[in-house]
Amino acid sequence: MGKKSTCFDSKAEDFIECFSDFVKNFNEYLERECNNIDWPKVTHDMRVEFVNSLICFRDKFNTTLSKPIANLVRCSPGYGGKISFLQFNYTDTFERLIRTSESILLSRIKQTEKNYGVNSLGENLQVHGKIGKYPVIGVSDASQILDKIIRENQSVIDLFIKPNYLDIIQNKTVNELIDARKAINVIESSTIICIFGASIGDTDKHWWQPIGEWLKELDKRLIIFDICGEDDDGFSPQSVLQRRNEVANKTQLLIDNFIRNTSWTEEDANNNRDKIIVELDSKMFDFKLPKKNEDMLDSDKIETMLAKI
Repeated sequence: MGKKSTCFDSKAEDFIECFSDFVKNFNEYLERECNNIDWPKVTHDMRVEFVNSLICFRDKFNTTLSKPIANLVRCSPGYGGKISFLQFNYTDTFERLIRTSESILLSRIKQTEKNYGVNSLGENLQVHGKIGKYPVIGVSDASQILDKIIRENQSVIDLFIKPNYLDIIQNKTVNELIDARKAINVIESSTIICIFGASIGDTDKHWWQPIGEWLKELDKRLIIFDICGEDDDGFSPQSVLQRRNEVANKTQLLIDNFIRNTSWTEEDANNNRDKIIVELDSKMFDFKLPKKNEDMLDSDKIETMLAKI
């Protein structure tokens, strides 16, 4: 969107109108997708897999030695065994999985506390808002808006730059911290932070920077879960070599992206690079939520068909 700002002939009002229209339609799209999840068909095994990915995430590692991570969790001074979640997602899917898996979750915590160091649930925060309640969409700073006139328009600054829009939302509820403000305390009090399903891109720089400051402290670790694609074919030496190179390149790219989006000096990068662990193609959340029968016509489709008739 920031790049496409050059398509608006420096007309900030047109840019804002188009952006607002996108947010509205994107919100409606996410609502449809959430309504398409067939919750009665979510099995017990899916919920167990979900819970194990949260509590026993170190068992999901393929290439990272899990023992040092386990020792770090158990031995960190003042570590309270609490696990918290910061969602960049706008949907209620994760929250609903937590809620409907609560009995399994509490049982698993009780069974594994000694080995996995988790004894309670902490915050579950949607840092960029949620469907129907101020979803925060945009860029991290003005430099990511290419058109100079649009970039300097105050309304664009307020609505399209995420930290500024979060300030506006916070000012609407001055007596209660919004999730994005609570999230900073969660980051600062953590021992290990896992990032799952994020591109470590520029538009979320306002999160990578505080995480970068946190990581400079002693005995902190950042784990980035991502994907690299298909594994080697299992027999060809050339395929094994190609896979190794792909993994090395993807690992380097993710680490470089994170460092680039922090406020680290060169010395900071040299001192803390080894604290960033990249785990590719793990079995985290190894299930798919069932969708309602695609062949069944919902009311919206029926109304559309009738209108055409």
